[in-house]
Amino acid sequence: MNQPKGAAGHKPTYVSTPPSPDNHSLVNPDNNDFYSSPYFEPPKRKHSTMLPSPPAIIKDPISRDFFRHPSDDDDSVPYLTGLIHSRTAPSHQPSPSNQPKVGITMSSPPGPRSSLIAQFRSLDIDDDSKYRVNPADVITRPTSANAHFSENVQRGLKRLSNEVLATKRGSSPVSAPLSAPINNNSTNNNSNNNNNSGSSSSAGGENSNSNSNEEDHLRLLFQKIDQLNEKNNKLEYKLAETTEQRRFAEHEQRQTRQAYEQLAKEKQELQAKLDARERDYQTMSKNYLEHVRLIRATDDDHSTIIDRLNQLKTFIEQMIRKAQGSRSCNLNRTAAIEYLKSYGLLETFPIAEKNLEPFHINLFMESIVMNVLVSRFFDQPLCCVFDYNHGFTQIYDWMNSRNHSQAVRWRQQLCLMLTQDAETKSRQEKEVAMTADALTELITRVYNGSNEGLKIRDICNRAFDLSVAMTGIESVIKPSVPPLSTPFDEEYMKSSLKSNPQGKVALVIFPAFKDKEENFNIGPKVWCY
Repeated sequence: MNQPKGAAGHKPTYVSTPPSPDNHSLVNPDNNDFYSSPYFEPPKRKHSTMLPSPPAIIKDPISRDFFRHPSDDDDSVPYLTGLIHSRTAPSHQPSPSNQPKVGITMSSPPGPRSSLIAQFRSLDIDDDSKYRVNPADVITRPTSANAHFSENVQRGLKRLSNEVLATKRGSSPVSAPLSAPINNNSTNNNSNNNNNSGSSSSAGGENSNSNSNEEDHLRLLFQKIDQLNEKNNKLEYKLAETTEQRRFAEHEQRQTRQAYEQLAKEKQELQAKLDARERDYQTMSKNYLEHVRLIRATDDDHSTIIDRLNQLKTFIEQMIRKAQGSRSCNLNRTAAIEYLKSYGLLETFPIAEKNLEPFHINLFMESIVMNVLVSRFFDQPLCCVFDYNHGFTQIYDWMNSRNHSQAVRWRQQLCLMLTQDAETKSRQEKEVAMTADALTELITRVYNGSNEGLKIRDICNRAFDLSVAMTGIESVIKPSVPPLSTPFDEEYMKSSLKSNPQGKVALVIFPAFKDKEENFNIGPKVWCY
């Protein structure tokens, strides 16, 4: 049989359990079976007829780097690679250093999912001359099934079985077993025993099948290891990535918490400052009001005076409307016209006496009530109950021409004294009662059956208090009556019932109120024709 290609190179036999360096596989001299199991004993001799020991697999630990991997979806990059180094010990040197060893060095290439894929290199065998076995040194195994064959025939059968096994093995990651060298003497013996090779081929086939099954099982184990390593690498990469994300999130959380604490601290400081300013403002407001009470008769300002004027105007309208009754049933037309003629109010009115309607008379009565209040309370130098109004005007004008602030303060102090003086208070009640009685008599004469005495008295009291408030402020507010036949000003004036917005002023129902500087200016209520 021709020697197969590559038979000159010795191929180590792979076993699943590598021998320990302290144990050496020796041929039992008491057993003549060439294929029987070897026994182990510590190395006591320097030279032995020991057969080549099977290779021992040494796996170097892998170093992994989980932070410089390519994309997870890159399946083209292998996850783990292996390098196999084989050294076959010679038969005459049973030292642990000469034991056949297969070293697997695994490196983890960059990638998120590194897997263990055994990549075997070709076995580099040194000079095979020192591994040659002298057939004469091999003890015959009388218990072997092939004991009746000669030594050369047995070696030929073994060589044939190894070739069949190598052919079936194909691309197996395990190298083929070592082939024993054949010397010139054994070549002649093999040529003489070719007839016996057929009978021993079945035994070699069984041995190769057994080795093939073991290699298939080993290949499946390697594949399973690759899958588990791949999953493990994926999980480790995800764990590292999750850990990094958690660390970053914790860092962001710490920064956010620090910013929140800083903002909370600043808020507390600003709130403390705001509370302090609020307390200061309340104190200043209280002091200001106390100061105002010391120099002013009332606490009114422009806004309160406007509200009180609007209330006064509304009360007068409601009182006249209630006095006339339903459909002006209480109106005494004759008495009303006689009163209007007596004061010359119809002389400038554009509508003739016979054409006057009830709403015209009602508008005249509102104007009369307001004119009485203005003449008695609002149009006074200081106050209606002050006996020295004429002298007050002269003194105030003299002081105002020299020191305006002192003149204003003097006027305010006089108003304050009038409101706090008991005698002046009694005179106020008398003046209010006289005005209320006069208006009640007039309303009763024009509107028969009306009883508005209490309402009129309340209106007079409101008018007196309002007049004192308008005199006691820094700039005195006085009534101002627009002249008749003035074109209607929609922005400044307020029209009454059935008034012509494009006409001219024919009747002033409620006068305007304003100060000298016109910082306060309330428009009049008029009826235009």
